[in-house]
Amino acid sequence: MTPRIPAQFSVEAIFEKYLESLQINRNGPKTSDEQVIQHHIEMIIDYLNLYSRSKILYTAEKRQFKKLREEQRRGQSKFLPSEHYGLIHLARSFGVIPDVLELKFGDEKHFKNITPVVQKFIDWLDENKEMFYNKNRSYFKC
Repeated sequence: MTPRIPAQFSVEAIFEKYLESLQINRNGPKTSDEQVIQHHIEMIIDYLNLYSRSKILYTAEKRQFKKLREEQRRGQSKFLPSEHYGLIHLARSFGVIPDVLELKFGDEKHFKNITPVVQKFIDWLDENKEMFYNKNRSYFKC
């Protein structure tokens, strides 16, 4: 089975729902704690956009990625995986984030800062997974 692309709820939409649940307006004024949360959430989105093809996509999905990217380019806009991929790919990205952080920063300070934010998000996602995942809607048979 292959994940449906575009996903019913993209990574962007999932994070938007999460910020809404925390009553954080992505474009509005924020407290310093809210700024930290949003910054770390946007880092995860950036990592997914940068590393999705090389780190989290399966072989068949890489062909799909290439096709989507080419279609997007014809439309003169930049292809952002976070606007197309959903929970399935987001879950995979959590497995590579530590490696990416180590490559980018090479220190434990950033791990300590981002870990609580990611853990709270994962806990929220676990409580709300039915909203974003349904086997029949999230996959199609090959």
